[in-house]
Amino acid sequence: MTEQELTAARFCDLSRRAYDNNYVTHTDFLTGAEQSLLQELQMGRIADRRLAPAAVVLLGGWDEADRKVACFLPDYEDPASFPMEELAAMSRGEGIITCLRIAPLQKQFADSLTHRDYLGALMNLGIERSLIGDILVDRASAEAVIFVMSDMASVVTQELTRVKHTSVSVSAADPAAVDIRPEFEERTGSVASERLDAVVAFAYRLARGKAQKLIEAEHVLVGGRPVLSGGSQLKPGDRVTVKGFGKFIFDGIEHETKKGRLMVRIRLFR
Repeated sequence: MTEQELTAARFCDLSRRAYDNNYVTHTDFLTGAEQSLLQELQMGRIADRRLAPAAVVLLGGWDEADRKVACFLPDYEDPASFPMEELAAMSRGEGIITCLRIAPLQKQFADSLTHRDYLGALMNLGIERSLIGDILVDRASAEAVIFVMSDMASVVTQELTRVKHTSVSVSAADPAAVDIRPEFEERTGSVASERLDAVVAFAYRLARGKAQKLIEAEHVLVGGRPVLSGGSQLKPGDRVTVKGFGKFIFDGIEHETKKGRLMVRIRLFR
């Protein structure tokens, strides 16, 4: 079986267990591609694979999360209220996900820490990537808020003592009080069309041919999934990752110029 087939089978198994046994089941943190696969299953687009009729709710710990946990609900749980109930449980340290704040012990001597530094430190503890959700970094203070599966929270709290060359402390945090958000560089410019290759070339100031080669090499992902055609049309809200360059959100067309070019707006993750 391919990796995608194995993932689809796991989703079906979890949904069936939630439906048959009438309790909540859940995945670890899913990538954008895995979330898209789950959506395709919900819409019945995958042959020979069917989810049980259990409601599905995606949770990431905060409102704009990239990585999310899929929760399959029994019939006594209300899908509309479950996210708020889970947020309250997280605040008490009893949720499926735990929110942690990481802070330098001596801010004046702290390195300039990035998302990559924090992720690397967590992976060095032997924690699998699927057990770690979003990592939000405040570059000014070098602090970070991270979301992890709850059974990993004690490991991170007890064992994460250093990020890069900076000694840190880890403590539980209330997700409702999280005040760190991703930093963006907003950019507006003209492109010939909403084609993926045109927008990638604009975003990273590349030649159109270079952007096309990155796409053909499967180095460009939209919503976490590789897109092999430079002619694919982007939609407002699409999240695009370009390996080796970074990630941006396509906000759509602002207006068309007199010469027929499109003025588009993107937000580049810093």
